[in-house]
Amino acid sequence: MKRFKFHGVFLAALIVGGAWQSGWTAETANFSAQIGADMITVSAKMRYAHETPYVALDDIMQQIDGIVALQPDRIQANWGNTTAVLGANDTSVRLPDSSFTLANPIRQQEETVYIALADVPVFFSAAFNLQLSAVEQVDRPSTVELTPVEPEESVLEMPDSDLLESIEDPSAPPPEDEGEEEPEGEGEEAPEGEGEEAPEDEGEKAPEGEGEAAEGEARVDVLDLSSLSQVKGTLILDPGHGGQDTGALGGNGIKEKDITLSVALRVKKLLEENTAVKVQLTREEDSDLTRDNRTAVAQTVGGSCFVSLHCGFSVTPRAQGMSIFTDHNLQPADVNLSETSREQYEKRRATEEKAGTLAYRMAQALGEDSALGTVIVRSCPLVLQREIPMPVVLVEIAYLSNIDTATLLSEETYQEQVASHLAQAIAVSLK
Repeated sequence: MKRFKFHGVFLAALIVGGAWQSGWTAETANFSAQIGADMITVSAKMRYAHETPYVALDDIMQQIDGIVALQPDRIQANWGNTTAVLGANDTSVRLPDSSFTLANPIRQQEETVYIALADVPVFFSAAFNLQLSAVEQVDRPSTVELTPVEPEESVLEMPDSDLLESIEDPSAPPPEDEGEEEPEGEGEEAPEGEGEEAPEDEGEKAPEGEGEAAEGEARVDVLDLSSLSQVKGTLILDPGHGGQDTGALGGNGIKEKDITLSVALRVKKLLEENTAVKVQLTREEDSDLTRDNRTAVAQTVGGSCFVSLHCGFSVTPRAQGMSIFTDHNLQPADVNLSETSREQYEKRRATEEKAGTLAYRMAQALGEDSALGTVIVRSCPLVLQREIPMPVVLVEIAYLSNIDTATLLSEETYQEQVASHLAQAIAVSLK
């Protein structure tokens, strides 16, 4: 996902001191916001005041390139051309042309500004028309029963030549001479008749499937999808970002838009070559793509599901693993809905339940602690789910904020391995 530099209006805040529970907690609150076709994920440290959870406004602001400024008589949180001001020990929020009230007072502890967890959505919506929602980790589907899914695929054992370029020992004799005579006592040369056997110092050569990765880095294997050849369906695969929208940027300079496109192209190829699943990409090159463009592709082509690929970015540099997002379960706003509204609600609810099933089957196939890291299913608002009449799942394949992961993702061999696991998980979920 992308750490955004928004173009628009933002805020300022004035704060209050108050009684905090003794000691800091180790808890962290996560939030998501849908901006166009993109979803931002941010984290903030959390502590309690009189049993009310508060989160650090400074943390949220920093991740969206905003500024919280402490003034003698107020605290301002500035972004763009807008400033929102809060009074000390006051719940009111003042904007240039309006004001609104929070349920809890803003608080300040030393140099850090805190806002009540429950007030975060209200504050960002009223001040900046930004829908910021708490992201909840979901342990199991609330309305969907799933049967266990055990991957039927075995790891495909492949020779080095199929996964990476052969590494020749400069001191080794030509192939035609192998087996004719014993090498001259050189421990580094191949034994007689076994030109492909590893030399005694084989630790200097790349292990199978490791390419040029740094020593000790974890790898994943390319999977065999042949057992899924009968799986059918139509998949809309959406490589996140594109064109001028680069998405997140890794510490090694790789761009989210490039990783999502490369992995998506590989997933499409793997699925179409090994299964009966038809794959339609929302983009096949580095091009600008709006939310409306993505919606149009889905509505025109139709399909079994819509899977959007992204990369995560966290304030925690060592964050790793994969997250699978589905939309919040809907609840009727009015028990006296009209017949038409009730039908629309039930239809949309059914679509969301299918998305939940898809997400959990993907997570089961990948494994709770897969070679790609821990896989977590989360729930958050997805605008595309509100506009596309098919199950929508958003997958953050890795964290670009983790330099080790970013380094691996810059390698084509690793991208192929990641794509094979995603292709397998998608195919299993469509069975």
